[in-house]
Amino acid sequence: MSEVIYVGIFVDEWAVNLLQSKTVQLAKEVQNVHCTLCFRPTHEQLEQFSYVQGQGVLLDVVGVGCDGHNSGVAVRVPKWVPNINDAQPHITVWLSEDGKAVDTGKLEFNSCERFVITGRVGFYTKGEVDYGI
Repeated sequence: MSEVIYVGIFVDEWAVNLLQSKTVQLAKEVQNVHCTLCFRPTHEQLEQFSYVQGQGVLLDVVGVGCDGHNSGVAVRVPKWVPNINDAQPHITVWLSEDGKAVDTGKLEFNSCERFVITGRVGFYTKGEVDYGI
């Protein structure tokens, strides 16, 4: 397997469309829309995630935020899914021309009416998502 850049919950296509309709649209759509669980995982962390790789996940969307550079949502990740990321679990949906996805975690998320989206746990390597299937 190629080097894993990050482990995430990759959002299903229907749910990406829903998220795009509920967030402030900026210049660029994000590719591989996901919630990062672990960035640059160690070998030991990858072993921990291997037990959930490819599993379907329900995510509760609990907030929305936009600062003109980043637009995204805050989510609640189920407790059975390991989450090593320190930031509020979130998903970047849109970016401005100069926006960086890493900054979405710094947004102030406003509460929203809760809704549920779906995705699958995957390992992102250079340009690909490996679901272990």
